[in-house]
Amino acid sequence: MKRFVLLVLFAGCLLSISPVYAEKQAEEDNGREHRQWQEKHHDGKKHMFAQENLTAEEKQELAVYRDNYRAKKKQLREKVEECRKQLHAELEKAEPDMGILNKKVADLKQAQGAMLDARVAGILEMKAILKNLRAKAAAEKK
Repeated sequence: MKRFVLLVLFAGCLLSISPVYAEKQAEEDNGREHRQWQEKHHDGKKHMFAQENLTAEEKQELAVYRDNYRAKKKQLREKVEECRKQLHAELEKAEPDMGILNKKVADLKQAQGAMLDARVAGILEMKAILKNLRAKAAAEKK
């Protein structure tokens, strides 16, 4: 009887060690992957314009543009968040109205589309700023 109890305890310990170790290993792997992703993407943002060899004037113009874009982006993000909250509130109801749900979904899609449009327009505007500044600098050199 004593042997049986010891055997069961030993088997239980062996079986419980494996999931604990696997969970710990999975957390470490996810943490490592997340750190690698962060390093890759944050370095890219930090040195986004390092390859461009920007002048002080270009950096200043882009900084002004970036501040304006961030303010606009913040408003768009708030609009998307508000649409999500409204959609979630309607879905939480016991019997949601499909007409209202469809309108909330359409509003959310429109807000997300506006964010995407702003991003693309922002990239194009940034390129136009650089192009104009470089054309102006080239004209001054002549």
